[in-house]
Amino acid sequence: MVLIKSQHKKFNKNVSLAVCVEHFIAGKYELYKNLSLQFYYYLCDIIGSEEVVRTRREIFSAKDIVDHKTLAACISSGSKAEGLDIKGSDYDQMILLSFIRVCESFNNVQYDSDQLLLVMDTDDTKPGFTKLKLVQKSDSYMWLGRNFQYFCVFTFHYTLVTLAVQYGVLFVPIGCKNSQNENLQWRISFSVTEKLLIHSFSHTQLLCYALMKIILKDLIKPRHGDLLCSYFIKTIMFWLSEETHSSQWKPENMIPCFLDCIRRLIYCVEYRTCLHFLSRKITCLKTDLLIRNISHY
Repeated sequence: MVLIKSQHKKFNKNVSLAVCVEHFIAGKYELYKNLSLQFYYYLCDIIGSEEVVRTRREIFSAKDIVDHKTLAACISSGSKAEGLDIKGSDYDQMILLSFIRVCESFNNVQYDSDQLLLVMDTDDTKPGFTKLKLVQKSDSYMWLGRNFQYFCVFTFHYTLVTLAVQYGVLFVPIGCKNSQNENLQWRISFSVTEKLLIHSFSHTQLLCYALMKIILKDLIKPRHGDLLCSYFIKTIMFWLSEETHSSQWKPENMIPCFLDCIRRLIYCVEYRTCLHFLSRKITCLKTDLLIRNISHY
């Protein structure tokens, strides 16, 4: 009987310990939850509430509609079009010419008297850039230089990413810096798809994104210069959003979500890797500059 009584007491102690641990974890979770909510509302005061962000986006959407012309549509982009209005937020407006069509290869060319046909040529260009050939009916062609200051749409004929196929991509007159034939190169831009992805963010995701941009501008750039750019931050957010269930991005998880963003940033810099979210051939890191900076620490 003594042995049984002793075992019974030990069992009660274990139960008590388990209850204590459970209460400790619950209390810690409540603490993080309360701190996260306070942090969330604080950021809303600085960056903007859901309603404020929605209004900003609607203003730029209305501007695009007003500026629309028969042969030229306007597309707002940049941080302000995404709904952010923090220090350093930029705004770009792209002109989309409906009478220009870009084909991936000559095999996709279908002549149309009402359209100007261009064909991509990615030979001797880095991933993310292309040269454009102006196709003529005689089957001859000429290079389209970047002094042709407009933008045009190209829709992939194979599935790259569902949204990219649906909305197409843009070609912007920016060549790869210091590369051969830089003046003939055009950058392949997924600006429309990226803006749609940003607009699909929960407000918690958007606040994390904005806070990461603030840290980049106020803390990283003064010390490391052009080591990283805001597009790198955007890419990290896209990857995390794909890998993390949407239910995790909520106000009471603001601090853990933000720490996940910081950890991913550190990981990408440490291992010198960050693939483009929509085109895996492109890396968003300036590797040579990154290596030089890391070697100093």
